[in-house]
Amino acid sequence: NTYLDWTLPPSSSATWLHATAGSCSVSLLPPSPSSLRMYGKHLSNADQPSTWYPSAASSRSVGGDGVTTVVVKQGDTLHVPEGWMYARYFVGCTFAAEGHYLTEGSVGLHLDAERVECERGLAGKRRYPR
Repeated sequence: NTYLDWTLPPSSSATWLHATAGSCSVSLLPPSPSSLRMYGKHLSNADQPSTWYPSAASSRSVGGDGVTTVVVKQGDTLHVPEGWMYARYFVGCTFAAEGHYLTEGSVGLHLDAERVECERGLAGKRRYPR
C-alpha cells in the first residue's frame, strides 16, 4: 500500500492514469483560485507530511469545492482535467502508469500554476515541458 500526497501536475497540465495491475484510489479536488493559493501554501508548510490538504483548504473556505474519490481498477484509465489536484492511494501490489499533457484551451490555468510554482521555488523542478 502506497500513498502519494496531493499534487498539482506541472503547469496544471491534464493527467492520465492507467492501472495495469491492482487498483488505485484517487482523490480529486476541482480547480479554483482559492484552492490554488491554498496549494501554494501547502507546498511550503513545514507540517505538509501530516496535513491532509483538503481539510486545510476547506477550513479556509475554498468555496464549497468538495473532494471526489474514484477507484481506478485494473485495465481502467482515468483522465484528470487541467487544474485538478489529486492524491493517490495504491492498494496492495499495484502497477500504474501516468502521463501529463498541456491543452490549448486552458492556457490561463497553466499560467496561474506556473506563477504559484515560481513563487514557491518549484519552477525548475516542476516546469513542463522539462
